[in-house]
Amino acid sequence: MSSAEKTGRTYGGASPEQRTSERRARLLEAGLALYGTQGFAATSIDAVCAEAGLTKRYFYESFGSAEALLTAVYLDATARVQGQVAEAILGAGDDMQARAAAGVAAYFRVIDADRRTANVILSELLPLAGSARDAIRGATASWTSLVAIALDGHHYRGHDTRLVAAAVWALLAGSAIRWALDDYAEPVDALIALTSDVVSDVLAGVS
Repeated sequence: MSSAEKTGRTYGGASPEQRTSERRARLLEAGLALYGTQGFAATSIDAVCAEAGLTKRYFYESFGSAEALLTAVYLDATARVQGQVAEAILGAGDDMQARAAAGVAAYFRVIDADRRTANVILSELLPLAGSARDAIRGATASWTSLVAIALDGHHYRGHDTRLVAAAVWALLAGSAIRWALDDYAEPVDALIALTSDVVSDVLAGVS
């Protein structure tokens, strides 16, 4: 730790907290760049540090392990995708089918536009245990809540909206993971059309 950081003084116009936050952001971007292209298993902490232009000392300032960085990259990427999907849903008006179609299209188009993000949120975290699994559970819960917004309190054959939302999200996630495992061979427009049709058929039973 530098003398400026020990005393809490600013350096170059930035406080110690700001510099720590900036270094963390650089590590997150480096993690996305490497985990999202060559994969977590093939990426060392040294490689992440080189990509970020930082030493390992600064890596461990923000993250206790490579798994912790991957989890943080996953959560950051998920939040960005969810924000864009939420914007699409809320901008689609009051019709439930229109909101669902907008959400499906936004989800696939966002991850298609950045395959690094797609790889991180669809496959890289799955083999890990512990806190990574907790991150997946948390993300699944937030995705389910977002789908529930599109359903707007409607029920499917008497079932609770939350359970219907979970089923719809499972359908979307399964389609996306299969797409990733097939190296994104299916054209995104065809995938959106197919998934939207299936979701539409499900929602036809919603009242």
